[in-house]
Amino acid sequence: YAQFAWQVARDQSTSVTVSGAMSEGDPILDAVLLGGLPGSRGFERFGLWAERAATLTLEHQIPVLRYRWGIWTLNAFAEAGAVEWRDQGEAFVTPGAGFRLYLLGVAFPALGVDVAWSIEDRRPLVMASFGFSQ
Repeated sequence: YAQFAWQVARDQSTSVTVSGAMSEGDPILDAVLLGGLPGSRGFERFGLWAERAATLTLEHQIPVLRYRWGIWTLNAFAEAGAVEWRDQGEAFVTPGAGFRLYLLGVAFPALGVDVAWSIEDRRPLVMASFGFSQ
């Protein structure tokens, strides 16, 4: 897992996240659950299992409202990945958008909602996040 982020404009940021996973052993008992997580948000939470996986996420965030207690941002993302499970492979590309509320001075800094295009069902898929630091 590696993440790189940089400032693009005065107060906008872009990040790239690369992750990989590989399990050894039984292809069912030792599989890795990826669905609904950054890198695989186009799949239901329990909808993407893998023995081997590689994902890439490109995300851009723009702050839209600032308060003393927090900052609202809009984010757009595109995710791509390749997974293998039980000797069957699948590659995907998922576009999406969402928002984050970064709370200042609290232990769980961010609350967010993402809407991604479901690869399997060909419909929007909504996911909530809690405690993300990015």
